[in-house]
Order: sequence, then C-alpha cells, then structure tokens
Amino acid sequence: MATYRTGKYVDRNIEFKWKETGLSFQVQFIKKNNITDNVGGNVGGNVGGNVGGNVDLQNHIIELIRTNSTISIQEIADTTGLSKRNCERIMAKLKSSGLIARSGSPRSGHWIIMK
Repeated sequence: MATYRTGKYVDRNIEFKWKETGLSFQVQFIKKNNITDNVGGNVGGNVGGNVGGNVDLQNHIIELIRTNSTISIQEIADTTGLSKRNCERIMAKLKSSGLIARSGSPRSGHWIIMK
C-alpha cells in the first residue's frame, strides 16, 4: 500500500505530495490559491451605474470632437486614458441624448456636434 506524504515549498504558494511506489516515487505539485472568503462578494454592484454620467468627461470628449471631427473612439480612449469600451458607452450616451451624431461610414465618417 502506498502512503502519501506532503511538504511545503519555500514560497508557501506551492504544496507538493509524493507517493512511494517500490523503488520509485511520484511527485505532484499543487499551486495554492490565496483567495479569501469575501473575494468577489460585491463585484459588479455599481458597474455601469454612472457610465457617461461625468459631465466634465462628456464635455472633454465633445471638445476633442470639435477639434477633430474624424477622431476615432480608440483615439479618444488614448487621449482620455479610458478604455475603448468605456468610450463607446459614453459616445452611445451622447448620441442617444442628441448631443452628437455620426455621419458616414465607421472608417471614413465624421462626428457632428448637434448642440
């Protein structure tokens, strides 16, 4: 009958077990997850709640469009430091509120400031 033995590696994140079988042995390394019980408990609670709600940010984006009507969402994201997806959400909110509109194709079109 084989017996299992356990030990701990120096960095405390890897545990190993070995099993003796005759003249040889098997080693199994196990990486420990340092997860606490409450991780992820409230993740997503307010995600998206105020997307596009920052008036200063909206005004900054409108000013970027005013200076370059062919600016892409990726260029807006790079300039503002936001993610591309967050900029897409803000732009969609600006479009739905009637502040901006898009004319032409996604590649060769341009933005129009309505108000």
